[in-house]
Amino acid sequence: MDNLLKLNKAKTSLKGSITRIQTFLDNLSEDVNKTLLDIKLKKIDQLQKKLEELKEISFGIETATPTEEAEFEDDLDNCEIRLEDLELQSETNERGLSPPPIQPQTLTKQEDGESEVINPSTLNTVLNNAAAQRSKNVLISTGSIFLRNNEGRELKCSVIFDSASNTNIISRKMCDFLGIAIEKINTSVSGLNSMKQNLKGKMNTLISNTIGSFRENIEFFGTEKITGVTPSVTLDISEIKIPQFLELSDPYFYEAKEIHALLNADIFFRIIKDNVYRVNEVLLFRGTEFGWIAGGRLQEKSNLMTFRVIFLNIMILLRIHQNYFVSVNHLT
Repeated sequence: MDNLLKLNKAKTSLKGSITRIQTFLDNLSEDVNKTLLDIKLKKIDQLQKKLEELKEISFGIETATPTEEAEFEDDLDNCEIRLEDLELQSETNERGLSPPPIQPQTLTKQEDGESEVINPSTLNTVLNNAAAQRSKNVLISTGSIFLRNNEGRELKCSVIFDSASNTNIISRKMCDFLGIAIEKINTSVSGLNSMKQNLKGKMNTLISNTIGSFRENIEFFGTEKITGVTPSVTLDISEIKIPQFLELSDPYFYEAKEIHALLNADIFFRIIKDNVYRVNEVLLFRGTEFGWIAGGRLQEKSNLMTFRVIFLNIMILLRIHQNYFVSVNHLT
């Protein structure tokens, strides 16, 4: 029981740290120091490692009752979800940091009475700062598959086709939706930076495509959440014309959305086809048994942050000119 008490104390400390970071991010100001934001992001990584350590230790407690074990595991699952949300929020804030403040401009009065800004790069700074908000994103191969539920019906599921994974993964939300019994297991998978993610159990179900030409019984490992929204932001395809004859596996590949399954490399290389359709230099589609999947790099869709940056910078310019004319009037 002492071990459970120590774990509960460690869990309480972890939740407190998460709350403090949440408060920091919720009250983030426009002029926050990027270094401070980076420190908070590293702190989230440290807390995620601590969370994994607590999960591993909790499996070894034999004195805990089933109820205590379930409550402790649910608490840790909630901590994991909060940390993932915080990581996404902090990365979003980091991308959306305001540009460096415009240096005060030296104004002078020309002989014809019109004002002149000595530093003509101010307007370019405004435009460049706005453009910098729209970084290019590498497309992840997303699509749709059908999974058989406990009643024999086939339900649509969003999926990542992963050419580098050796495990098929499904989210707990999708498991509940399918209503298929899950066999509880104690294992984990590793990703970038050797970060471990606990797997809650495993299950088998049939996957298929729209026309039924591909059908296979697959073993999935369950986890709370596979990834954040994919892509991480909505991407801009306003200037791209996608041919209607392409039956896309994910018609909304450019929109940020939840993913509920991941298919491994073994399946990826068996469903992939040779035909490739290149739309332009930044976007292409590759044929698969589940329809055409997108690849390439696209810009983020213009968002409110971009317009906010432009608006704030224009207001600064107007205030500079206003102050100048006030000064001129006082002199005359």
